[in-house]
Amino acid sequence: MNTNSNTSHTNRVRRLTTMGLLLAIMAIFLFTPLGFIQITPVAAITLMHIPVLIGLLCEGFLPGLALGFLFGVMSLIRAFAPVLPMDVLFQNPLVSVVPRMLIPCVAWLAYKGALAVCRGKARLPVAWTCSAIVGTLTNTVAVLGTLYLIYGARLAELMEVPVAGVLAVLGGIVLTNGLPEAAFAALVIPALMGALSRLQRRGRP
Repeated sequence: MNTNSNTSHTNRVRRLTTMGLLLAIMAIFLFTPLGFIQITPVAAITLMHIPVLIGLLCEGFLPGLALGFLFGVMSLIRAFAPVLPMDVLFQNPLVSVVPRMLIPCVAWLAYKGALAVCRGKARLPVAWTCSAIVGTLTNTVAVLGTLYLIYGARLAELMEVPVAGVLAVLGGIVLTNGLPEAAFAALVIPALMGALSRLQRRGRP
């Protein structure tokens, strides 16, 4: 009984520690330039969703959902100190919070689906990769799609294009930013998850 109680307490402490660390990393990424990797003069890879996906795959759906929610809340807060004209649109929680909460939902489905389909030693790495790609694209498409649905005319003004041309511009952003972000996540997240899994195995008695 004591052994089970100690194990449960250890797991709770580990989970809280992991969540706190990932939340701190997410805040650093969101509020500093460290959250972006410039790959071309017009395209940058964002890293801010990476801690959400790591938390999801390490700790499960509910912790991942909590991190997605907190990612959205931090995006909302950041929008009240706008740097770019489009930043003010993220003051709407439907743009800043709801799409971020979709990241763990869709990524978890992709992860579970891949586990159900795959067999053998590559099962986990394939599931991690699928979750990384799908979660990253969900972030990009959900945010841009919500912006278009709610603020299509406003986006046309900010982008200085006709309303009919907004969708094409957003599609270009998916190609120049979303796809490189998904490729980056597909490389980084399985590598990090593999390292974390090895550390957890070594830490077991």
